[in-house]
Amino acid sequence: MLEKLWRSRVAAFSAAIGASAVVGGSIGLTMPRFPATASQALIVMTAGARLCLVVGLAKRSRWAMLLAPLVSVLSFQVGRVATDVHCPTIDRVQLDTTYA
Repeated sequence: MLEKLWRSRVAAFSAAIGASAVVGGSIGLTMPRFPATASQALIVMTAGARLCLVVGLAKRSRWAMLLAPLVSVLSFQVGRVATDVHCPTIDRVQLDTTYA
């Protein structure tokens, strides 16, 4: 399976984007205020480590270091907005205020 990803740049890019979006979105949907307990923090760290491994193996490029966290953070924010939880640090990003 890795040989197919390594031969096709589109497949590797799609796998890297897809894995990052799934991990970020699932964390955003399940933990909109981010981890509150030690077990939740361990789950997030394990998911991040596995994501790095998958993206690194799929992409085999230094650009994966920039691509995976960016997509993961964006999908995490989308997941937080989708849960409709409101508080000062969770609301939508607003660029028209001093504190964004």
